[in-house]
Amino acid sequence: DFGGALRRPMSAHPKIDPATGELCFVSYFFFPPYLTYHVVAPDGVSMRTVEIPVERPAMMHDFQLTPRHVVLMDLQMLFDLDRMQTTGTPFRWTPEVGARIGLLRRDAPDASDVRWFDVDTCFVFHTFNAYEDTEGAVVLEGCRMPSIWERGDIDHIPEPGVPWRWSLSPDTGLCVESQLDDRGADFTAIDGRRQGLEHRHN
Repeated sequence: DFGGALRRPMSAHPKIDPATGELCFVSYFFFPPYLTYHVVAPDGVSMRTVEIPVERPAMMHDFQLTPRHVVLMDLQMLFDLDRMQTTGTPFRWTPEVGARIGLLRRDAPDASDVRWFDVDTCFVFHTFNAYEDTEGAVVLEGCRMPSIWERGDIDHIPEPGVPWRWSLSPDTGLCVESQLDDRGADFTAIDGRRQGLEHRHN
């Protein structure tokens, strides 16, 4: 718990910035604040926490990091404790709420200027990486599924996602989506030394 500083769950896929040695991760929870971003210094003790203003308890299994941005995925799989009491399933697929990807500047004192980009309905368990291209856009790559657990049965294993790219332009506020491959894949990885930097291989 980093010397008692962490009071929320730690997400499954933290990132280590290869340039600074910082450990970065998010916490998502059933109750407000639904989402927080954390940075732990290389000493393993000092921690900075930023609350992200979101209005719903979304399942955010992964996130990404570039040298200047935190990339957040506020998608359409929500926690539903009432449903868990009646069906035993704590998740609810809610395509009607919309999907979005957020950019938080890593040097921002708080999350008041987080920038959200609407994206097509989807869910993402795992990402490859994110980086900033020569045009100033933030590029996120991961395995995209069009939906998940629509019937509420978490024992049903969905088809794997396909490699996907989202290019987010802070200048225009636009997101361009593109499919990278038609083969199913998930839980891919890059060389950790390229975390946050453009990579050649997954």
